[in-house]
Amino acid sequence: MESLLTPWLLWFVAGVALALFELAVPGFILIFFGVGCIVVSGVLLVVDLTVTEQVWLFVAATIVSLLALRRYAMRVFSGSQDVNPEDQLIEQPQGTGKVVDRITPQAPGRVAYRGSFWDAVSTATLEPETMVKVNGYAQNSRTVLNVEPLDSAE
Repeated sequence: MESLLTPWLLWFVAGVALALFELAVPGFILIFFGVGCIVVSGVLLVVDLTVTEQVWLFVAATIVSLLALRRYAMRVFSGSQDVNPEDQLIEQPQGTGKVVDRITPQAPGRVAYRGSFWDAVSTATLEPETMVKVNGYAQNSRTVLNVEPLDSAE
């Protein structure tokens, strides 16, 4: 049991745990604390250090790894985000949708449009299940659609 509590093994387990915990937490920071722990673990296999020296080595190794590797690691692991060119071309949403919550001229409602639910306004009263034509955003909102009944749009 005594061999399981050696300082190098404790630092090693802490480093691996921090590296694994990085997978669950966004921000890409914990991995560098894990690197600091692994460095201390490796040094403890060669040299016997006091607890204070271990902590200072951990702090130094963490800061050095953070400063030296974070920018490089972010470029490697950040990936790319592909944008659909059609989405780039649409300035104002156009198409058809279906009323989900009642819309009146005095109160906005909700519509189902392009696989999502949107707040919507209209100059007419629209009941749920009514098909509507989407005529862009309402009052430059970018979150509220302007709609009209589909039969009056034709």
